[in-house]
Amino acid sequence: MAEEAKNGNVPEGTDYRPIYNILNNAKNMFFEFDEHKYEAEIIEMRIGEYVLIKIKKPYQGLVNVPPKYEYCKLRVFSMQGPVNIFPVRLLQKKLPGVIISFPDKEEPGFVRGTKRLFIRMSTPIILRKRDNVLVPRDTTGMGIITDLSDGGCSLFSKVQLTKGDKVRVFVNLSHTKEPRNVEMFSIVRRVSIAEDGQGDYGLEWLQATDQIKQDIKTFLSRHPSLQQPPPPPAGE
Repeated sequence: MAEEAKNGNVPEGTDYRPIYNILNNAKNMFFEFDEHKYEAEIIEMRIGEYVLIKIKKPYQGLVNVPPKYEYCKLRVFSMQGPVNIFPVRLLQKKLPGVIISFPDKEEPGFVRGTKRLFIRMSTPIILRKRDNVLVPRDTTGMGIITDLSDGGCSLFSKVQLTKGDKVRVFVNLSHTKEPRNVEMFSIVRRVSIAEDGQGDYGLEWLQATDQIKQDIKTFLSRHPSLQQPPPPPAGE
């Protein structure tokens, strides 16, 4: 990492500080051009100049970003849930180490999904052979949903999933003792496996209707963790 990035000595009052903080505190990120999408990590940054990223698993046989691509996108997921998309220029196209221009703005017209809410919600997990060409058999198990939003969630489970798997989970959108379990069809976008075999997965909803997305937003807005306590009586 460049010296100023290592030490966190970002010049005060510049337009780059918010973007630097987003990149420096990213939970994970993706390098995208056309239909191609690769998980990436930052190796080095020079504020306002460039970012060196490492593509974790480029397609076999792909050693360079094709010459026709001069620009790409960096999709950044924060620890708190918001997603930022930055259009950037390609400065060096050789894989797996790609150099891009330091982002200076977000993609025009990009609207972030609802800020994710950290919860703990138990769910069955269903991985069906009919939904996945490469899955040899149906698999079921249990997991814990966290970081819920109208666009997806994080999922912790010992069920072994791989990136691209399509799974079904159930989100309880009830605020009462009567459960309202909604089946959500999703695709695994992020995979991280701990030494004990516990998987930390990022899921993106597929085929979610506008009504279901709105129901999730409503559920999140009414969640007890977001409610402010009433003000104390006057005189106390």
